[in-house]
Amino acid sequence: MTIAMSFLLIFLVNLLFYHRTLSYGYVSDDIAVANHPEPIPKNKWQTFWINFRGQRYTNPRLAHSMTLGVHIFNSWLIYAAFGLNVTSLCAGLFFAVNPINTQGGSVWISGRPYSHATTCVLAMYALPWLAPLFYGATVFFSAAALFGPLPFLLTRFWFWVFLPPIFVGAFYSVIMKKWNLNQTSNKEMKAIVWRKIIPFLKTFGYYFRISIMPYKQGLYHPFLWGLGVNKKYNECAYKKNRDFWVGAVIFLLTALHIIFIRNLVSFGLFWYMVNIAMWCNIVTTQQQIGERYIYLSNVGLMIALAGVVTSLWPPLNFIFATAILTYYATRLWHYRESYLNDYWHIEYNVLEFKDAHYAWVARGIKKFYIFDFDGALRDFGEARTYIPHDFKQNMNMATMFLVLGDIKHCEEFLQHARESTYDGVEESQIETYVKNTEELLDIVKKTGKIELQRLRIIK
Repeated sequence: MTIAMSFLLIFLVNLLFYHRTLSYGYVSDDIAVANHPEPIPKNKWQTFWINFRGQRYTNPRLAHSMTLGVHIFNSWLIYAAFGLNVTSLCAGLFFAVNPINTQGGSVWISGRPYSHATTCVLAMYALPWLAPLFYGATVFFSAAALFGPLPFLLTRFWFWVFLPPIFVGAFYSVIMKKWNLNQTSNKEMKAIVWRKIIPFLKTFGYYFRISIMPYKQGLYHPFLWGLGVNKKYNECAYKKNRDFWVGAVIFLLTALHIIFIRNLVSFGLFWYMVNIAMWCNIVTTQQQIGERYIYLSNVGLMIALAGVVTSLWPPLNFIFATAILTYYATRLWHYRESYLNDYWHIEYNVLEFKDAHYAWVARGIKKFYIFDFDGALRDFGEARTYIPHDFKQNMNMATMFLVLGDIKHCEEFLQHARESTYDGVEESQIETYVKNTEELLDIVKKTGKIELQRLRIIK
């Protein structure tokens, strides 16, 4: 197959599996960006740029077109940067249809900063003499590419591994803002201590498994959720259970392959290792687990996987490549519809991860705002079954019983809330929530009426 035909094949495969997303709407974070109160610039190029950067979405079709366009370009870059051969073509196709990439940039509009950063990093390897220029461009999009130059260590351009300290020194404030450590809500999440090696290895192994074989997906994962929430849930996060040992074995085997076997597979594994490490809960930002964090590192895994498959004897190489593509494509075809709109995004999350408490919370919040209070109570109750000692969920339960006029259960869950600890919420905030609910409860007892405008649901 010629180079031109290979590029065309990658384009057509992407178009086949993602063309329907062009008619999808906004989900989750997309909605807040699309509804931003600032006026849209009159200059069409400025409007295009803020859409491209993800600062504002003026049209869902345009936003999804940009998202798909960047993903196609990244698939092309994988093919172009790593040999223009069968192995790199296979890696590009694997990456194109791997469903775990949907949140990091193949479908989710708000995941585009991660795919933009990936474009810049891939361009570094396609045109290595321009690496500083492309690495500098990542600052505009995401901190996800912070360690992107480190795989150069295994190439003749090893000297580019010094780019991160140079650029971090020059753009420290910008990078920290992009990394968004303000969303790291408490000291335990920010602490860099030896005990963090346990959640690090758990997360490393979990990301590795769901990147190679994504069998469940969602915006909210239950895995390691309790890390940094409170002491009770930290005990679970720091246990040396099966997840820890599986992660340790995967990490050790990956490291040994990189050290002792120097080939394209090693390069891909090293790429994965250095780019996923910052998201492995040494410092927890935003979420303990997020599929969007995988997008850049997954380039390396798909290169390694393609290297393994294409090294097999014929016809085994063709059989395995076809089987992997079929699995990814089938899974993608099923899961793609979760991005149709915000309703289905949450519904799919609940279907995929029944024990993901935050998916139930998000579902309950939506029902609360359409005055389906019974439905909201059921969803908050489902969330609480997985996190019974969480302050927020006990408060939500108390609030819903209050609005339904069940004073006895409202008081019961208020007491549970007082007994619950939540390290991410300051004591003053806890008192504010409790005091507000107690005041509303007193009003209900005296008048039998509820002031709906004062009800507070905690996310």
